[in-house]
Amino acid sequence: MKNVKSISAILTLIFFIALFSGNNIFGQKTFEGKIKYKLTGGGKTAVMDYFTKGKNIRVEVNDVEKVVMIMKGKDILILMPGQKMYMKFPSDMMSKKGNNTEEKEFSPEDLPKFKTGKSKKINGYNCDQYIITDENNTVELWATKELGNFFFLEAPDGGEKSIQSAFNNMGFVPMIIISKNKAGKEEMKMEATEIKKMSIESSMFDVPGNYKEFDMKNMFNQE
Repeated sequence: MKNVKSISAILTLIFFIALFSGNNIFGQKTFEGKIKYKLTGGGKTAVMDYFTKGKNIRVEVNDVEKVVMIMKGKDILILMPGQKMYMKFPSDMMSKKGNNTEEKEFSPEDLPKFKTGKSKKINGYNCDQYIITDENNTVELWATKELGNFFFLEAPDGGEKSIQSAFNNMGFVPMIIISKNKAGKEEMKMEATEIKKMSIESSMFDVPGNYKEFDMKNMFNQE
């Protein structure tokens, strides 16, 4: 089913983004607006529009079909505009997935180890390079501190000494994220192509009144 494939793709993206989740922002200025990202991976290219207002997030991915992901409070909502339907599940599903493997401990004191000292301008903003490596992959991150905190998806039970908490409160916006496997092969790249500081309407994070909830259990129980 095309719907299932599209949903699977965006869920994969959600878990990838969650690597850089921030559980707290400690009063730092938070970016509000829209960032357009170009996504490449698995021989495919897609465009993602990322809207953020406070801790509310809306992600629109235009692939085979348009899929919208909203994170508001403790829920993640997947909207399928073509069918006027949505699915709902708890945000802590990300942390449950992560608990299947033992995670290396990090602390804020480790952050200088990730910063390479290299810098360059991307989209008109000064960016620093970070390289994060674990047993399975390497992530290269170029980020700017000139836009304020960019609130990525939370992993609420991820632990205080995870790589997520180590990157908490960094106050940066990612411009480029590249993930490579053990062999050094690029598996996914996310690159900002357009940045707009703008006021986002709160209604952007609500499910339209004419949408019906989709039963996920029935979908996955189908032969």
